[in-house]
Amino acid sequence: AQPKMLLRIDIPPPQSSTVSSTSSSTPRAGNTAPIIPGGSTFHACLTTASNHTNGTLLTVGRKNTDVTFASERSVSRSHCNLRLISLHAAADDDGGDGGNGAVAPSGEDEVEACKSSADGMAVVLEDLNSKFGTFFYTEKEPDNKHRVNRKSNDDSETDETDDEDVGMSGGPVLSQLSSSAMVPEWIQNKIRKRVQNKVILNSLSLPKDITTNTTTKASSSSSSSSLSTTIQCGNAILNVTRITLNICTSQLRSAETKRLRQVSPNIGATITSSINIDGLYTNTTHLVAPTRISTAKSIFAWMYQIPVVSMSFIDALADRTSINDTMPIVEDHIPPGTLPMDALLDLLNDDPTVPQRCLRGYKVLSLEDSDGEMLCRGAGATVIKLYKHETENGQTIDGN
Repeated sequence: AQPKMLLRIDIPPPQSSTVSSTSSSTPRAGNTAPIIPGGSTFHACLTTASNHTNGTLLTVGRKNTDVTFASERSVSRSHCNLRLISLHAAADDDGGDGGNGAVAPSGEDEVEACKSSADGMAVVLEDLNSKFGTFFYTEKEPDNKHRVNRKSNDDSETDETDDEDVGMSGGPVLSQLSSSAMVPEWIQNKIRKRVQNKVILNSLSLPKDITTNTTTKASSSSSSSSLSTTIQCGNAILNVTRITLNICTSQLRSAETKRLRQVSPNIGATITSSINIDGLYTNTTHLVAPTRISTAKSIFAWMYQIPVVSMSFIDALADRTSINDTMPIVEDHIPPGTLPMDALLDLLNDDPTVPQRCLRGYKVLSLEDSDGEMLCRGAGATVIKLYKHETENGQTIDGN
């Protein structure tokens, strides 16, 4: 599998300084960068990082970087970056001189981080000799059980009450943020650690047990993720979240399927030919199809409110060349056609889980592996596979 990653970068509303990005960071009179009302959100992947090398996904700084804090003097010109590493890059020799891509892990810590992740990838945060330091936030350890026997070169950590001053005349960073009521919600009750050269952001890696970490509730079409971390560069705060794009295909021509698989690593998407279902959860985020007709996959997508999009959605993702380029909107890429179930939209608005439990308590006997099994499981039924002489959970048929 080729390395793939999609990150969302959320920046809280600007306070005394202003956040900008490379395509809109030309200072106005008085060296004041353009204001982005209500904060800003960017999305980074290998496509938007094509101007970088060595697996760099994102650069942060005060000048000529992907995320540019043009007026924030506590941010160095080139402050830090995020870099993608992968065991698959080591096998495929990706990320070499032919362009940007994930690179092989360097050192035992990076190798171990990749081996510990479900997809063999990890994200590295590197401090680029910044003047006031780069920090990241982690969850507090219960009862301080793991704060002993740490190596002498481990990152320092503090909490909000005794956070260190990073050298700004206005006082400690979190105090400044608190005074302007701009403390991001995700920072509360977390521990701050300073980056010494580089650190592996394990909170952005897929755990081996991915069932509870990458699936989304069937009643929601959101591709939200719990894989996130917060980074602090001087006074600047960024929240970085790994976004899941699990795309299932249906009715595509061979040329379209080939193109989809070619661009999938760069846009950060995983491509499958089947929809995955586990009880009331699925990790499929989009169904790509040329039309909306009554196929098993389209019906399942309706049941679980999975967006059905055309190939133009994929093209729009692949056409993004900068983190400033907005993500495509699903509603702009809905394929033609309707489903008979569309008339039941009011039912879904009242209770989105009705289609997912309409066969709960039923046992369905299956004579062959087919999409019908997927629909029955999606509706809550227990599927007994007679052709395998066992139920789907491996138990022998009891004849009831």
